[in-house]
Amino acid sequence: MSQGHRLRVVPPQPPGDDGLRIVAYGLREWMPSGILDRQGGTDDWMLMAFNHAVEAGADGDAAPVPAGTLMLWRPLSPQRYGSAAGPWCHSWIHIDGDALATWIAATGLPVDAPLAAPPRLLERLILAVHEELRGQVRPDAGILRNHVHTFVRQAARAAHGARAGDVPAGLLLVRRHLDERCAQPHRLADLAAMAGCSVAHLTAGFRRHFGCSPIAHLIHVRLQTAHLLLRDRRLPVAEAARLVGYDDYHHFTKLFTRRFGRPPSAVRGGR
Repeated sequence: MSQGHRLRVVPPQPPGDDGLRIVAYGLREWMPSGILDRQGGTDDWMLMAFNHAVEAGADGDAAPVPAGTLMLWRPLSPQRYGSAAGPWCHSWIHIDGDALATWIAATGLPVDAPLAAPPRLLERLILAVHEELRGQVRPDAGILRNHVHTFVRQAARAAHGARAGDVPAGLLLVRRHLDERCAQPHRLADLAAMAGCSVAHLTAGFRRHFGCSPIAHLIHVRLQTAHLLLRDRRLPVAEAARLVGYDDYHHFTKLFTRRFGRPPSAVRGGR
């Protein structure tokens, strides 16, 4: 992506009943090499996700952090972030109101400190907020509130899971990748590289934490998705197969029948 703003908006949005207000946001904004240092912070909450390795923190506590880092700065907290090594990409949103502080405190989400969370969590929030503010004639403050609250809970789950070490972050990344791109072809070597381990360690870790191999998980996601698609009587079975990544109709039918006990043609429009 070339340098510049993919999306940067300062919306004219009144606060909701609880004072929650979206002040401004930017999605995948590219910045030139350099470090931003705001000693006085901002008057509102600043939530930021980094797509590249950068330096980030509050005041003198700033330190190098990897790509996939989230920062939540409280109002008036010193902010320092950026990279002197070259251009870097990030997404951000300013939010005002006591509701956000209440939710963050309730979940135990760390503030003014780097935490591990995939950038897409914040990107989804920004896209949802943008759709509500720009795509609706009368934006609904309750819907905006729900979007922000959901993000806080998702970020807390990601952060607490990473700290607890229940499931390695690389395995979670691979599983999310398979879930979100089930129709694409996948090679174990590429998935292992994504997880930062060998193919053997990926397969063993996947079985230990998720109860099956990465390929078995992919097949499960594909077939469950196809089962839902086939509820539409107008959709040809071959097209449903193609939409979940199977160009070979007969192979798809064999897998589907083995999983559900009947061929895909038998479940069209049914339960």
